[in-house]
Amino acid sequence: MKKTALLLVICMATVLPGSALAIGVEFAAGGWYHGIDGDISYKNNDGFGDNLDVDTLGYAYELRPNMRLKIDMPLLFPNIYLGANMMRFSGSGVKNADFTFGDYTFNQDIGFNSEVVLDNYDACLYYGIPFIKTLTDDMINVDLGINIRVYDFSASVDQPDSGLATSESGVLPLPMLYAGAQFAPIERLSLEAELRGIAYDGNHLYSALGRAKVMIFGPVFGALGYKYEALSIHEDSLDVDLNIGGAFLEAGFEF
Repeated sequence: MKKTALLLVICMATVLPGSALAIGVEFAAGGWYHGIDGDISYKNNDGFGDNLDVDTLGYAYELRPNMRLKIDMPLLFPNIYLGANMMRFSGSGVKNADFTFGDYTFNQDIGFNSEVVLDNYDACLYYGIPFIKTLTDDMINVDLGINIRVYDFSASVDQPDSGLATSESGVLPLPMLYAGAQFAPIERLSLEAELRGIAYDGNHLYSALGRAKVMIFGPVFGALGYKYEALSIHEDSLDVDLNIGGAFLEAGFEF
């Protein structure tokens, strides 16, 4: 949460000095109720069943905070989109075979605790495709851009009965393509979609969401949506194949 608060301070500091130049600002914060499936391993020794299947780890759906900030810049300047999403899962499980995680081999049929943290931060520069809003009388808009996502991740396993415990962490930046679309059929309702993605050397990361946003009064809005992410990363002894998805609710303002 300290990192999230720091991001918010940085975001607002970015907006205030340039408010005279910015065409518009949109800020929203809320909660994402999401679940996870797939598997994860670290320093996998092939043949020893080292992949930890999320279905056996006792992870439940989690409600975690998220926030976003969009700054519509004047003509010729790229628009700015910043975001933060917190993801943390923990639970208890058991495995019917010895498995290695990090530098330790854990014993079979003995309960263990685990935690996976996948906090991530987005920074995106994008442009709206010219003339679409004009041709559709401000009903449809399409954006294209480049996004950098930074994962601040960690994973830990501890087995109290055997006294074994290990934890691994790191920071992983990934460039992504960004596409967004907004459809406003009536004055105070907007249906929105966003897609971010990258694929390289057998790795991929896809993030997609849909959002229905309703203006409540003045500049204040509420929004309900669904977000899905597919993450497959095999680098530096880290093997992750995860699918994460769930509904989110947010409130914010735009002007």
